[in-house]
Parts: sequence; structure tokens; C-alpha cells
Amino acid sequence: MPAALAQHPIPASDAALRDADLAALVQAGRLNGAFEGIMARYESKVFHLCMALLRDTHAAEDIAQESFLRIWRALPGYRSETASLSTWIYAITRNRCLTELARRPHCAPACEDIDMTDQDHTAAPSPVDTRALAVRHRSMQTMVVHDRLPRSVPVGRVAQSGGR
Repeated sequence: MPAALAQHPIPASDAALRDADLAALVQAGRLNGAFEGIMARYESKVFHLCMALLRDTHAAEDIAQESFLRIWRALPGYRSETASLSTWIYAITRNRCLTELARRPHCAPACEDIDMTDQDHTAAPSPVDTRALAVRHRSMQTMVVHDRLPRSVPVGRVAQSGGR
């Protein structure tokens, strides 16, 4: 490690500071207490992330529950030096949601609520419609890029490169 880096350690993120109590419980091997704290702090946040990605209440409930089961099973391997606890939790949840989306028929999350039956197809879309479609398109691109990557490629590297 270069001397300059050793003299100026990278400060902990706000997320890491917020979850320092839970990370300390994990490091001390107090997994039950850590998991109870994770559930109390992240239950609604994980569900809302699942809802945002899946757009289906029942599926979001199931995937949130499965995500917490995966978090519990992986908790002994969590290392705070690698990622903040919230980042780690959201990554597990996001990956579980993407797996669920991949099982659905093609284009379901982005296209299911677009009703093309009574629209004037000759008129230009409004700016609001264009933004909404761009967001959906970007979301689909991210899913396609993520699904085509070998599992050894860190998702953070893909996010930084914009999927290129």
C-alpha cells in the first residue's frame, strides 16, 4: 500500500457509521442480535426495494422474505471492510429480485402497465411519457447487462461503467 494511502485512511461512509452497532454484533458473533436489529431497521426498506423492482405486492413480500433468509444464512460471512451493511443487504435483495424478474416472461416489469389500445400513435409522446419510458428502458438495459455478465464481475464495476 502506498504511504500516502496509509497516512490518510478512507473515512467510513454514512451508511457504515449508521450500521456500526449491527456490524459490531456480527463481528462479535452475536448473530441473533444482529439479525433482530437488521430486521427492525431494514424490513420495510427491503420490502420497498422489492416493490420498486417487482411491482407486485405478493411477489415483493415473498422475495423480501427470501432475501432475509439469505441474509441470515450469509450473515456469518459478512465483512464490514468489504461493504457497508446496508449495501450488502441491498445487494442481496437486488440480486434476488433480478433472479425473480429473469423468471418472468420477457418484458413483464417494464411493459405490463403500458396500455397501447386507445392511444393516438401518430401524436408525439409528452415529455413526462418520454422520461418514464427512458427510465423503464434504462432499467431493462441494466437487467439485460447484469444477466449476461459472468458471476465473477462485480456489480459495482458495471454500475460505474454504465453497463459498457
